[in-house]
Amino acid sequence: MDHFAEHAKVSGSEILMADVTNVAKDENGFLVSTTSGLRRSRALILATGNKYKKL
Repeated sequence: MDHFAEHAKVSGSEILMADVTNVAKDENGFLVSTTSGLRRSRALILATGNKYKKL
């Protein structure tokens, strides 16, 4: 996860750690409701789970 997070930050991405309560797709991307507020994004990566598994 550390390498992925570092690459994302260098690429200009924002990493937000919060519990997601709802995700809605609209014409501009996604509207994500979290425990820390409402966010809008063109793309998103959902990470569920807590253990690394080599694929």
